[in-house]
Amino acid sequence: IENLLKKLDLKKNILVQVFSGVIDEKIIKDIQKSFAPYENITLIGTTTDGEINNSVSTHKIVIVASEFEKTSLKSHFVENRKEKELGREISKNIVEENSKVIITFATGLNINAEEYLNSLCSKQDIIISGGVAGDNGEFKKTYVFDKKSITSFGAVAVSLNGEDLIANRNYALNWIGITKELTITKAEKNRVDLINGKSAVEIYRKYLGDVVANRLPATGIEFPLLIEKGDITIARAVIGREGESLIFAGNLEQGEKVKIGYGNVSDILHKDNYILNKINNSPIETIFIYSCMARRRFLGKNIDIEIAPFSKIAPTFGFFTYGEFYNREFLNESMTVLTLSENNIKNSRKFSSIDVIFNEQIVTLSALTHLIKTTLQELNSLNKNLTNLVREKTKKILRKNKELEYQFYHDFLTHLPNKHLFDKENENFNVAVLVDIVKFSSINELYGEEFGDQVLLKVSSYLRSLVKNQNIHLYKINADQFIFLSQEDCFIEKLIKSQDIEVENIKVRIDFKIAKSKYKPFKTTTELALKKIKNSSEEFIEYSKELKLEEEIERDIRIVKKVANAIKEDRIIPYFQKIEKRDGISYECLVRLQKEDRILSPNVFKEVIETTPYYFEITKIMIEKSCKYFSDKPFQFSLNFAYKDIQSKEIIEYLLKIQRAGNKPSLLANFNYQYKHKVEENIGFQSKEPESWSITVALNFPVSEIFPWSKTSGEIDKTKASLSQIKESLKQYKKVLKLQ
Repeated sequence: IENLLKKLDLKKNILVQVFSGVIDEKIIKDIQKSFAPYENITLIGTTTDGEINNSVSTHKIVIVASEFEKTSLKSHFVENRKEKELGREISKNIVEENSKVIITFATGLNINAEEYLNSLCSKQDIIISGGVAGDNGEFKKTYVFDKKSITSFGAVAVSLNGEDLIANRNYALNWIGITKELTITKAEKNRVDLINGKSAVEIYRKYLGDVVANRLPATGIEFPLLIEKGDITIARAVIGREGESLIFAGNLEQGEKVKIGYGNVSDILHKDNYILNKINNSPIETIFIYSCMARRRFLGKNIDIEIAPFSKIAPTFGFFTYGEFYNREFLNESMTVLTLSENNIKNSRKFSSIDVIFNEQIVTLSALTHLIKTTLQELNSLNKNLTNLVREKTKKILRKNKELEYQFYHDFLTHLPNKHLFDKENENFNVAVLVDIVKFSSINELYGEEFGDQVLLKVSSYLRSLVKNQNIHLYKINADQFIFLSQEDCFIEKLIKSQDIEVENIKVRIDFKIAKSKYKPFKTTTELALKKIKNSSEEFIEYSKELKLEEEIERDIRIVKKVANAIKEDRIIPYFQKIEKRDGISYECLVRLQKEDRILSPNVFKEVIETTPYYFEITKIMIEKSCKYFSDKPFQFSLNFAYKDIQSKEIIEYLLKIQRAGNKPSLLANFNYQYKHKVEENIGFQSKEPESWSITVALNFPVSEIFPWSKTSGEIDKTKASLSQIKESLKQYKKVLKLQ
């Protein structure tokens, strides 16, 4: 120290860095006393896991002094504080407007160095370099110090300030991942509990075997976890163990992707040549290397080969750390390089490229590492191809799922949202308006389904055109029903008018019945209201509690049950009304329901059961009982059928079954239409001569229900149909009857 002081110009700003491989607090204090009297000397020091003084040593002390002519120095020492407080206090005391570099050392066994580094300085243009103190791999106690103080729990730092200072930084890692990508599934700061859902120790055991796992954390230095952060690969070395959890020299976050790494000696050293070529083109007066202790131990004798070329470029000093500072990143397993100069003249020194000293062990390790690397590349390539294939398949499946979802929630014909989407979304709205196409089934039956589909498309287009407000949504919930939903009452029902729709040169009149409700469930309340006006001349109704529609439903259910019981107990009976005409006497068969001592007219139950199977059951009972009664009587009799009766395949087949039954008279049906004005329109059936008796079926509905081109009176409306169209309709209608 005395010889060093004699060589220094003590009027200049002098930075002294002490790298002590001697972990002895008394000796360190003696060094401090030697420099304490000199005001222009700024001292920062650390204990190490090896020292650099143009070559590598261990268990020695390296003291290096740097004289600055144009650069000012400012240092600060802090101990016994939390990491963030350490960083903030140091920054507050040393950072200036023209700060170029911060060199800092911190004790690493009891301080989270990454959190300290993150709180140290927010100015992005300041280079941060240095590292965590070591203790020759003992992991017992490390020290940092300045001229006056020493601590095993704290940090020391110096700022280099001045516009003329030229500083550059570089780093080298060159470890390679030897496993597939893994995910940190549970971690707290630098303690990792689970990787890929298994304990951290178990993962190391799986990939590296029992020997390495049982000797953790000592063996973990050579097998760090590698993390990709932008263009930097960061290593996290194992420095401790808590049960099945591992403590790393830096934080790891849940969800981070990592690989277990290993170093190939040949690759590590050859890639250092890239840094050497890069820095040799810059102005350099001195080089400081802060390199990981694991790197020194891993490279063995080759560590001198790694350091030597730097000393050919400029005087090179530093130490082996328990973690390296590289700006705002905390590194392990790496070598960081800081170059300084107050002279802008580029370096012109020549150096030799690094050549590896090979022995049998290195050759074997190099071969195995190369094998692992090549195998991983092949597996990664295969995985990438598989991933791309899976990604494409997944995209196709997602597209198909999206198509299927669209089909599930939309009507295939009109592409309007359907009843499934209505069921999903209707709770979000306050008003519903149900629109029912009056007697749409008649259009399908007369003109065919394709014609009906074209009508539906035009109706949906018309209803869409009424939606001017984005808050109104239109759905198609049944074959001939649409429903509007809205947040507020928009009175859209007032816009809906009857439409004359033309398809294939045929015009059809489309009328609507509309039910509105502000009560949920909308589907139930609108359908209840619609049913109220279904068979009336009313076109609009709004559901309200006062209508007592639920009570009507309950009444209808009671009626259906009564009819079902009457059928089961054979209480459906025919009444015969005598009809006297010039050509003789006949009887009209009328249905009645016997209830104890009362006889009920069909007016009580007919409308309620029309949509139930009991309707056709009663029709068949009337046919059977009437035929049986008149089978031995010389009278004609008639049955009153509705249009839906002769539409029913079930009823037609039942009539034919009776007609074909053995030992029974032949049954002939003369189908006539009867309407209010008692106009009789024969539709062209040629009947055989009646035998001893026959059945006449009277159809009680307007002819316009069958032939849309007719007037209510049954006369032909010549403006709506040609003779050929009328004949075709008659022909189609005869097919429906399937009797002659």
